Parts: sequence; structure tokens; C-alpha cells
Amino acid sequence: MTTDDFFTAIQKRTLRGAYYLTGPEEYIKERAVRQTCELPGEAARDLNVLLFRAPSVDPAAVIDACESLPFFDDRKVVVVRDLSNDAALPVAEYLDRLPETTILLFVRKGDPKKGDPVFEWFKTSHDDRIVKFDPYTPERLAAFLTKRARENGITIGNPEKRFLIEYVGNDMAALENSLLKAGAFAGAGNAVTRQMIETCITPNREYQFFSIGDLLFAGKVREGLRMLENETRAGRQERFPFLFYLNKRVRDLIVVKQLHAAGRPKAEIKKATGISSDFMLDKTVTLSRKYSMERLLNMQQTLSDLVTDFLQNRLSDRDALFLSIYKLFTEAKK
Repeated sequence: MTTDDFFTAIQKRTLRGAYYLTGPEEYIKERAVRQTCELPGEAARDLNVLLFRAPSVDPAAVIDACESLPFFDDRKVVVVRDLSNDAALPVAEYLDRLPETTILLFVRKGDPKKGDPVFEWFKTSHDDRIVKFDPYTPERLAAFLTKRARENGITIGNPEKRFLIEYVGNDMAALENSLLKAGAFAGAGNAVTRQMIETCITPNREYQFFSIGDLLFAGKVREGLRMLENETRAGRQERFPFLFYLNKRVRDLIVVKQLHAAGRPKAEIKKATGISSDFMLDKTVTLSRKYSMERLLNMQQTLSDLVTDFLQNRLSDRDALFLSIYKLFTEAKK
């Protein structure tokens, strides 16, 4: 079942039985839970919506809650969050007897735990009731921002929406909060601009790393180092994770160069690299044309050696980072 199918079933009031909600997109997942909990009538909603949260979940109490009849309504909702595997076993054995008057939601933060008996029951018996909440595409994120901007009287153009997505990332809760903050910063009747976004919102880590990497790959080593040092002093970045990022970006350049040369479609390249946005992917494709495959492989080997030296305590994180930048972007020019 897709997330759209699940929301349609909520709107049509056709939800019945058990569902397993999983996946990394927590904002939309929580919206689905909230709307499901609003299905019982408001007058007796407190009696017809029961919530259980790990780690203190008694499986017998969950089963009792499912078995009891709804109070002056045709359905009740039982929500069980992050059930442990031990507590899940008796609940999984009960699921075939779940009454039609109960909507039972198993809500898992992130992906299912290995060996989860409830998830195994769904896979075997009702895989159509597994609802995976994946991050939205840039197009759907832009549509989400359009809707939230309209609801809150915020004026923001399409280029600014795209930039906000790149700048903040695809976490929808963070996106909504950033949109509201930018709208408040702009003031009533004023349009949100890129400069306003950069002024009042902290970019996500991936965007920060990407921006620093862009400066380095563009030959602006001093500016890149200054930006990294400023972010480190402000406590927003660490040197060693940036070394990991450099290593990954070089690997991405190698993969992109290979797949792009083979004429593979953009969607396949995006999936192979795990690059989160079209903007970053397009820039990576352009950058891959600047370097030969031999140069990229040499860069990868250099980074691999420096990471090993750090892990074996032969170099500090600062020395490993600065040596990597020197060898990749300064020494190579000599």
C-alpha cells in the first residue's frame, strides 16, 4: 500500500484491521497516525483511541485494547509504537483474530527491526498493509511548500522553494519550520528571497559539506578552508566527518563519470550514488567531466590512505583533513 492509498482510505473511512507504518519520513507518517486517530467521533474519541509506546508495552494490554468494543462508535483505533521483538511475538500470534471494529497501527520509527515477528506476519499474510513512508521527491516537496505557504499567507517563488529544499534537505518537519521562519522574517506582504533564507535559516549538514566541497573543487581552497573552520568553531561541523564526505564525493564522481559515459538515465545515477537532490546530482555530473578517471582514482587512493592513518592513530583528525585538502587540491597543481 502506498502512502497516498493510505491517506485515501482515511478520507474514505475504509481503514479496517491492522497496518504496519514504517520508513524514514517521520513527518508524513505522524500525519497519517494523527488523521487515523481522528476517525472515531469526537464525543468519545478519548475512549476509542488507545496509545502504546515502547519500551513499556504489555502485549496482553494491547490485545485487550483491540478486543474491547468501541464506545458509541463503529470503530476504535489502537496505536502501538516501536514494539520490541519480545513483546511483539504474542501480538503477532493474535493478529489473525483481530476484530473488524479495531484499526490497529504498528508505527515503527525508521525501518523494521531484524526479526520483528509482527513485520514478518505482515510480509507473509498482508504485505499490502505495509505502508512505507519514504522521503518525498523534490517535486512533491515543492508542492508541499506551495500548500503550506498558501495556508500561512507566505509569498515564495518556485526558485526560492527549490533553494529552500536544497538548503534544508528533505526532512518535511524541518522544511515547514524553515518556511514559517522565512515567512516571518520576510514579513506580511513581502516575498521570501534566497538572501532571507540564507540569513535566518541554518543549512543542513549535507548542503554545508557540498558548499565547502564546491569551493575546494573549484580551486578556491582558501575560501573552502575558511568556511570549514568557521563551521567547526561554531560547532556545526567536525573535521573528520568532512574527510568522510570528501571520500564519498570522490567515489560519487567516479560512479557518475562511469554511468554518465555509459548513457545511463539520471534516475539510475541518482539511485547508485544516493545523492539526495537533482541540484547536487547535476553539479556532480558537471564536475565529473573536469577530471580524468585516472585522477579520480588517485584522489580516492589518497583519501583512503589518510583515513587509514587517522584510524590507526598515525594522524590527528586535523592533520588528516588538511593533508587531504593539500594533496587533492594544491599539490596536484604543482
